[in-house]
Amino acid sequence: MQRLVWLCLCVLAMAGIAMGAAPRKPVAVPFGRNYVPTWAFDHIKYFNGGSEIQLSLDNYTGTGFQSKGSYLFGHFSMQIKMVPGDSAGTVTAFYLSSQNSEHDEIDFEFLGNRTGQPYILQTNVFTGGKGDREQRIYLWFDPTKAYHSYSVLWNLYQIVFFVDDVPIRVFKNSKDLGVRFPFNQPMKIYSSLWNADDWATRGGLEKTDWSKGPFVAAYKSFHIDGCESSVNAKYCATQGKRWWDQKEFQDLDAYQWRRLRWVRQQFTIYNYCTDRKRIFGAFFRKHRNLDLAMKRTSLPRGLSDRQNSNVDAPSLRLYQVWKGNNIFACGGRLIFGPDARSLNLTICLIVVPVILFCSLVSQSLLVHFPDTVGLVLVAIPAVFTVYILILIFLVSGRDPGIIPRNPPYPEPDDDWDASSISTDWAAGHSGRFLPPTKSINVNGTIVRVKFCNTCMIYRPPRCSHCSVCNNCVDRFDHHCPWVGQCIGKRNYRYFFMFVTATAQLCLYVFAMCWVNIIMTMQSDNNTVSEALLKSPVSIALITYTFTVSWFVGGLSAFHLYLVITNQTTYENFRYRYERKKNPFNHGCAHNFKETLFSKTPRSQNNFRGFVKPEVYMQYNSSKYFGYAFSLNFSKKSYDTDISEDSNDFELERCETYGMDHSSKWGSAPDLHRLASKFITENVSRDKEKRIEGDSRE
Repeated sequence: MQRLVWLCLCVLAMAGIAMGAAPRKPVAVPFGRNYVPTWAFDHIKYFNGGSEIQLSLDNYTGTGFQSKGSYLFGHFSMQIKMVPGDSAGTVTAFYLSSQNSEHDEIDFEFLGNRTGQPYILQTNVFTGGKGDREQRIYLWFDPTKAYHSYSVLWNLYQIVFFVDDVPIRVFKNSKDLGVRFPFNQPMKIYSSLWNADDWATRGGLEKTDWSKGPFVAAYKSFHIDGCESSVNAKYCATQGKRWWDQKEFQDLDAYQWRRLRWVRQQFTIYNYCTDRKRIFGAFFRKHRNLDLAMKRTSLPRGLSDRQNSNVDAPSLRLYQVWKGNNIFACGGRLIFGPDARSLNLTICLIVVPVILFCSLVSQSLLVHFPDTVGLVLVAIPAVFTVYILILIFLVSGRDPGIIPRNPPYPEPDDDWDASSISTDWAAGHSGRFLPPTKSINVNGTIVRVKFCNTCMIYRPPRCSHCSVCNNCVDRFDHHCPWVGQCIGKRNYRYFFMFVTATAQLCLYVFAMCWVNIIMTMQSDNNTVSEALLKSPVSIALITYTFTVSWFVGGLSAFHLYLVITNQTTYENFRYRYERKKNPFNHGCAHNFKETLFSKTPRSQNNFRGFVKPEVYMQYNSSKYFGYAFSLNFSKKSYDTDISEDSNDFELERCETYGMDHSSKWGSAPDLHRLASKFITENVSRDKEKRIEGDSRE
């Protein structure tokens, strides 16, 4: 029995060594042991003897703190509860930095959001003062409800970002391949809460709402386990003797790699390595004389001068190059759907019966009622009609909530030699290297958002692509053929008012026609049939309004139910079919306020704004100079200097991932192939399967 126990212990120990290990558990210590405030001391509050603190941000200032010492390698973590509610424009940061002109830096940045929208976690790594290595993910939980641990493991071999012991990013030390790695600059640990509404939320479109302030983030468990060093030290004196330098911490184990892959596939929303426009645009900015670079480069025929001949073309407005099917009027001030002609029929179906009522039926009502009452009875349908026409205009002639689209990936010219196109570009140009869906947390419920291959975006929650208008629409309800427009976030309330007002107008005309018949019967002592024969228009209007009332009345009741439950027509059918819980239902009163009485958001598109020539080249031809240059620069047809410079630039920006677990987890990519070419971290599934098969062989 004793031998069996020893055998089990040996097996477990060997498995632990083979698989690697997670960082050691953090030790919670008070704030004051390792940290000091750096600014706005009155915006930091202490609780439980300094074991917990709160940072607050108002319209005057934010606040922050830093570690007392500087560290070269180690394990650093905090537990943070993010700013709750409407936190748009705010940034809660936890980072390491050497704070000099050529600083190294390791960043956690939590970007605030509007109420009900998911938090975005951005990570970044600076080496030698150069960054631009952003990656963004949605968290799979609500970080405002409870404390969650965020930590960094930094050693000579890798930098690993952890969220609750789940690795979300790995930055490997690939200095031998030319990738810079922070290894010789001691860094302090910092954290701050500050206003960054010029870029933090939707690229600066969402500004900080100071009426929601002050914004408060809570911290605890201030863990530091690192090699403390002087600022001028080049290496840690105890290098090789700390636990984080042991073999099991030089790479992730198989389980951790699977967790990292899960995060990449399900929650990654931005990866700098997949941003081709940004990468190659920045590359050519390194060459101050672009014309010289063009002369030194032998281009494929697909990148001939004719493709770039519009650079000096006059600027166009966005609505003039918009790829949707919308019809614009008044210089882009009005936007209609492609079937806007149906408005003529809708207006006729409303206006013609009212004209008949006011011109014929109302004359009889004026005889039977006093002057004032009769005039009021005639004026009511006329006013209602004007009101309904205004609502129709507000529904059909404005942006329903169109989500801005990204430019499409380039398609080669018909006469472009296919042999000149790199295989990596050809494999990834269709957008298949991005996961088709992402999972995000909305009010405690996991919601899957889809990637739109037309608009080249991950659709936000409640967004759907309208096949008629060819746009992604926020809070998409349906496409209404009667108004020729999508019904979305910016025009739903007007649509609801239009439907209910039309139902009321039908009921009013229906009732007044019966009143006219009854008054005719009483005044002339006629039977019902005789009264109907004297007023054939009343018969026609009664029949018409009775039929229409069933349609618009039922539609009004249905949309009243949708408002009460905070659903859209699209969601109602989808959730009913899938039997899913509605994560947006906050109660009847709150739903009414949010849907009908909240402020209408501004359009996310400035359709009258001018577009630069290179931008509308993307929309018109789908071939953009920056995109087209995502070719293999190592081809012999290119100048050697340009090729080597571009490879250096690639290596500066994109970390590589070397995994030595092919025996346990067969999807390990070849390190040298990743370093020599631009392979995105979110490669297509087909390519992953091919790599997996190669590694198993």
